[in-house]
Amino acid sequence: MSLVQLMGYLMKRVLSILLLVLLAALAQPGWAQAPRWQWADAQPFTVRAVAADAAGNAYVTGSFTGTIRVGRFQLTSTSTIADLIVVKFSPQGQPEWATTLGALAPSPVVSNRTYAAGVDISVDAQNGGVAVVGGMSGLFGPNVPGISLDPTRYQGDNMLVLRLSASGQIQWAVQAGSSAGFPTRGNAIATDAQGNSYITGNGYGFALSNGPLISTGARQMFVISLNRAGSFRWNTPTFANLGASGLDIAADEVGSVYVLGSYVGPFSIGGVELARQTGSALARLNSSTGTVVWARGDQEGATSLAVEPQGGAYVAGSFSGTYQLDAASISASAAREAFLARFTAGGAVTWLKALGTITTAGVRVARADTGPVVLLKRSATVAAVLGLSNAGAISWEEQATGVESAEGLAVAPGAGPRQRRVLVGGQFAGRASFPPHTLQANGSSSYLASLLYTVPAAPPASLSATVFPNPARGRFSVLLPPLSGISASLINSQGRVMRTEADFLPGKLDDKQLDVVDLPRGLYILRVSWNGEVTTVQVQLI
Repeated sequence: MSLVQLMGYLMKRVLSILLLVLLAALAQPGWAQAPRWQWADAQPFTVRAVAADAAGNAYVTGSFTGTIRVGRFQLTSTSTIADLIVVKFSPQGQPEWATTLGALAPSPVVSNRTYAAGVDISVDAQNGGVAVVGGMSGLFGPNVPGISLDPTRYQGDNMLVLRLSASGQIQWAVQAGSSAGFPTRGNAIATDAQGNSYITGNGYGFALSNGPLISTGARQMFVISLNRAGSFRWNTPTFANLGASGLDIAADEVGSVYVLGSYVGPFSIGGVELARQTGSALARLNSSTGTVVWARGDQEGATSLAVEPQGGAYVAGSFSGTYQLDAASISASAAREAFLARFTAGGAVTWLKALGTITTAGVRVARADTGPVVLLKRSATVAAVLGLSNAGAISWEEQATGVESAEGLAVAPGAGPRQRRVLVGGQFAGRASFPPHTLQANGSSSYLASLLYTVPAAPPASLSATVFPNPARGRFSVLLPPLSGISASLINSQGRVMRTEADFLPGKLDDKQLDVVDLPRGLYILRVSWNGEVTTVQVQLI
């Protein structure tokens, strides 16, 4: 062998070893990208709520006044108080459409109190549309079916429910208000796989513009449902002696709706009396009828709700002293702490965790397939996002500084199979930092930010690959577990992919043959991945 040939052979061996080391490192469970802020942008409108779809797009609602520019869209309000706004953002944070709802004219009843503002938003996973609940007063339009408010029938602050198409067109609107001028407030909205919407809030007894009178009494919580066309479906009656309010609502994929509220005095929902006289109410309802499956009253402090697709709920909030749910109990080490609890589909407490010091009561929770994600305020100017496992262990925490409020929270898939995106929104003043991104504003402004985190790979015991014969000549077989979604690549010593799973010859699900007759002799790496796990096998072609 000549010196040149020897050097070439040694170089190939070195590259092969380096390739093996790299692939082995990538396959380790600890090789996980730390949470990081992907992007953060100041917004010229008030951000109140954030939702996300399966493609990673963000949908934001709130309000604005004056003339603003959102991406390429220039918008001018018609109300001197506020116009409602809904904006769709791409996964990279670029506005794709912006829709507003403004006043036709000042109301003869409410004078200069004409306004509209979005409060909460949810996504219709089936057709990409969104549903919004908000507040309004006055005459609005133009030319949207069902949107004209009759000031002689609805007075004071009203609830507004909007449905928008995937392209941002308003399809319908429903108002709810009191003829006596008492306020009707919608606080939260959820949408199920069939496009039905579920709304909770509080009021004094109100009428829907396209439906019946909802007799809830003074300062009472309500839970109602509208179908995809905006028609009334059902109302679940509630009553508390001294008042109640619906705080959050969510729908699972197996026909249930979970609603969270607070109440003072003895409370009943759907005819079910709660034992605790004052506190937080959590109930599971049948999504078709609104009947109560179960309901429980617990200690005060719950503020946010998220559900598992197949049933079960996460409830987040804040507490001081000792907080107890059934036999589970936690004690605060500071003046006020956040908590997160998990309930089964049957209403039993699985676990209860303290999440550390906070300064405000508003704790938000969203569900990810890897476990819940929580948004809270650590101090007056520091917001934190926490990722937890399904068992309740805190996996990571990432912070932003200069933040006044943290109100919107949603979770979406990331660019890769193990990536997840957390979208947060709220307000800041002057300067805010989402490292490495810094936002500047003259006075108060809003923000929308995206945080990326990577799910650690599971131990590779459940994923294996066997190559035979090895060394191989012209063709070899790969024995794989019978798992759906496995991908495989054959990589040469220079790191180039020479074959992929699509090149495998037909065979059984767990026994694939790979034709390599045209490949040069040498050392290769077969890289197999499934559900975030990676395993590698060295293959010698002779």
